[in-house]
Amino acid sequence: MKHIYSIMALVSLLFLGACGDDQIVDHVYSELGAKTDEVIVSASEGYQEISVLSNQHVTASFLEDVQWATLDKKEFDGDIVLTVDYEANVGFPRVAKILLKGDIQNRCDTITLKQYGSEVPTIKLSEGSLQMNGSQDGQASVGINTNVNWEDVKVTFNYGEDEKDEWIKSVNYVDGEVELSYEGNPSDTNPRIITMTLTYKDEWGESYSATINLMQKTNKNLLGREVDFEDIRALGLDELDETINDYLLITGYVVSNPDSKNAGENPKTGKDKIDYEGSEKTIYLESLDGKYGFCIETDTPEDNVFKRYEKVTLLVQGLALTKYIEPERYVIKGLKSSSIVSREQVSASDIPVKEKYINELTDEDIYTYVTLKDCEFPIRKGSLTYINDGFSLAKSSGAISKYPQLLLDKNGSTIYLYTNTTCPYRRCGNVLPYGSGSISGVVCFEYYPQYIYGDSDDPLKYGNIGRYQLRHQAWEDIK
Repeated sequence: MKHIYSIMALVSLLFLGACGDDQIVDHVYSELGAKTDEVIVSASEGYQEISVLSNQHVTASFLEDVQWATLDKKEFDGDIVLTVDYEANVGFPRVAKILLKGDIQNRCDTITLKQYGSEVPTIKLSEGSLQMNGSQDGQASVGINTNVNWEDVKVTFNYGEDEKDEWIKSVNYVDGEVELSYEGNPSDTNPRIITMTLTYKDEWGESYSATINLMQKTNKNLLGREVDFEDIRALGLDELDETINDYLLITGYVVSNPDSKNAGENPKTGKDKIDYEGSEKTIYLESLDGKYGFCIETDTPEDNVFKRYEKVTLLVQGLALTKYIEPERYVIKGLKSSSIVSREQVSASDIPVKEKYINELTDEDIYTYVTLKDCEFPIRKGSLTYINDGFSLAKSSGAISKYPQLLLDKNGSTIYLYTNTTCPYRRCGNVLPYGSGSISGVVCFEYYPQYIYGDSDDPLKYGNIGRYQLRHQAWEDIK
């Protein structure tokens, strides 16, 4: 240790000897800063105090010209409380930046002052889709409800990966409507589909937007060929994804309810992992006569804009169709909101009435809304998901994504009632009904390997708990 101290002392002496008095630099301690870098105030008139720590002379100012706020001090020395007076804001949220600049080493600090507004920016279009003729150049319009200046609205188009021809020539605002000027469609066979988004960004950086699907018919003014559900089913190949290449249109009723979060399952992707977007991307579409149904998976949860009891027309070109067997059922995947041709809100009374006993169900009923007669819960205990929440979403566990509740009808037939662990009313305090009565929902077929494991040569088909199951879409479905 004695040798180490000797070496350190020698190095120190050499360093001091190498430095002259003119090389010694005095380090000046500089302090300047507010205790917060952002202040948010209400829309009403008032003032805000901001604590500033400083050991120097400081000038305070707004970075830009501000008419609605003032500072009580423009210069000060040392620590102070800076007061900002501000006027009432009858418009949109606004921002001002306060600059604190010291006289030592050009030290600076910035404080962001955000004020709420009495108005909230609104952009709403009267339609979700707009059809345009394709035989020649033309104009189309859609109503808009907005309190934003049109000059502040950014208009963008998504032509897709394959569409390079920008055929919308201009967009203007005229008397409460957005008017578009477009070129004709040169194709005799292919309609064109794009999306238009209107976006406003306020001073806080918050974005407000509205999107509309623009569909242009072919040069012969055709958008596609109307077909029924049976025609689409005929295109399916057993257990294979088949791309629908033709421009086909189908019309049906949306019988699923996105608010129930019980349309479609949330599939397990691992031992303790669940894809909770599964239900958010699923809708059940029933034919107008109630005979057939499709399970439709949207491309993203944001594409699922549907509401219960809507009559919709969809362009299914480019989507993947899969026909499953035993039982026979059909799933359409990849639907984007841009493929929605029309939407019309109807009521429950418009949906075809299908009342059956459990033993009367057939494969044709899958993905349709059916009322089962004279049913009861043979084990009337607990909630719709009679499980330990430690295994469910409530405890952030990925063990169980749904629960099968047994149903029995007066003929002795049974079926399981599925409830997702994301369903908001799955255990809301309501007791399961006593006695017997009707229960409605969408007929489905889904495996449940947690219930029966290893019952097939194919691991993907573990957990066959019956040919059909039922998915309620609201608490009121359980009579």
